[in-house]
Amino acid sequence: MFKYTTSLVFTTLLTLSSVAFAQDVKEPDPIKVNVLLRPKMITDFASKQNSMDFDLSGIRVERVINDNISGIIYPGFARSSANVNSSSINNDMLTFVLIEGYFNFKDVTKNYGDAGLGMKVGQFTVPFYNVEQSYQPFRFIYKPLDYKMMPTNFADLGVMLHRPIADNMVDIWLGYVTGAGIWNSELRSDDLNDNVNAGCLLLTTSFFPFKKGSDAIKDLSLTFNLKAVARTSARSSYNFLLGYKYSSLATSVEYLNTYSTNRSKDLTATSFGISYDVYGPFQAIGRWDYSDNNSAAVHLDHLFLIGVNTKWQKGAIQASLTYDQDYDPAAKKAIAKRLMLATQFYY
Repeated sequence: MFKYTTSLVFTTLLTLSSVAFAQDVKEPDPIKVNVLLRPKMITDFASKQNSMDFDLSGIRVERVINDNISGIIYPGFARSSANVNSSSINNDMLTFVLIEGYFNFKDVTKNYGDAGLGMKVGQFTVPFYNVEQSYQPFRFIYKPLDYKMMPTNFADLGVMLHRPIADNMVDIWLGYVTGAGIWNSELRSDDLNDNVNAGCLLLTTSFFPFKKGSDAIKDLSLTFNLKAVARTSARSSYNFLLGYKYSSLATSVEYLNTYSTNRSKDLTATSFGISYDVYGPFQAIGRWDYSDNNSAAVHLDHLFLIGVNTKWQKGAIQASLTYDQDYDPAAKKAIAKRLMLATQFYY
């Protein structure tokens, strides 16, 4: 599926690009290329293992076709499912995949009333993850940091429409995704993998009630995300995220609940993240995740994280030194204790 998707996106992108160049040979449309190198060094004191990870390293290419259409392709490396529940991440478990590959339309109604209806087609980062990242700037540490507890996709294959309303105080995304995105199979353990290749309706809406207000309240938002899976045996989910940013502070609280015909597999989860600019480019960061999993299988119930994050060159260089642990309240012990140096080079 991934090879077919990659080939399809590459072929389509090259075809449209050649047409655009043919129309305007003297002034070719710009191509923006960014290299992302994301090395992580991890020491786990519980398993007594060390590892080096290059998860989500790759090359992102954006081709501007015209003032309304652009194509984005992002091939790179992702962690494979065989190691998802392991405390140690090994280089030999990385696989080369299409992280993102899609067309972005600023307004599909540009020639038919100019209604400001944007659209994405292909494999793209889902909007709820983008909202999470805007309030939790240290998200690059894991992919995503809370994937063990909060089953929200990072990227999926499908089509989504987007439109801001109420003077940009409300953002609405509505679409259909196939469930064939790489994270549905790469980041799910077997007993939680009911959603693989299950098409679903995806709705995300963000409300910024004070967007036109003062700096102290304009970035306060409430986001609702619904993932309705079109298969009775699979789990659907909904999320609420309350985010707030002001000056040096960024924080968010998230709640997730799943529902399905098999209630024994349902779960609820809560996440709290915070960062504060302590001095210059240095941020103190913290995070706590809690989940209540009703299934018989053993899963991680708590995740605690503290650390320091720093950014340089307008965010092109980023590094975090963190300590985190997975705690199992049933066994009353920490089953993973990790010290991690996560870095990101974006140029």
